Amino acid sequence: DQYRAQLAQTYSSAAINAVMAASQAQQKGQDPKETLAQADAAFVLAQQTLKETIEFVPTEYDNYVFLASLYNQWGAFVDPSYLTKAIDIANQGIAVEPYGPAIRFQKGLAQWTKRDYEAAAATRKPTVDMDPAYTDPRDLYAQALVQTGRLAEAKKQLEALVQLQTAKEEFKTRLKSVEASLAAEKK
Repeated sequence: DQYRAQLAQTYSSAAINAVMAASQAQQKGQDPKETLAQADAAFVLAQQTLKETIEFVPTEYDNYVFLASLYNQWGAFVDPSYLTKAIDIANQGIAVEPYGPAIRFQKGLAQWTKRDYEAAAATRKPTVDMDPAYTDPRDLYAQALVQTGRLAEAKKQLEALVQLQTAKEEFKTRLKSVEASLAAEKK
């Protein structure tokens, strides 16, 4: 199981690195076809290896996280239809481990990328409750709350983020913005 998962992670990294290299080549006016073909080949191997790993050990939660992450990255950079696959595999992972925050994070990320902010917020809420110190889901939960107009709830999440990561200015800036919006609503 571990060997297959590590192999899949290697393929995943190769796929995403090739996509980035193709993007850079295209920005420089170069033809990215060969690099995109390499990315696609690595993606196919990563996907196949992760699916085989899940089939081999269907109860291993991390492999669902890895595959959902791969689909999220591919969906964001190459083909948005993979975002739906990320949600589907995340649902399978949640069935295996209902209290796993990482798989819920991946599901919420796919929903966020698809601009389904209500669903992203609904997915992220239990993730934040499961692991209050896990800042990535809380951050995206706060952003989803802002997008859905629930500013008072977003303010609470941003306050928690500022407490958890006092050095991160981005959280402080976003908290001030939400507070200003709430103050403007009261006028």
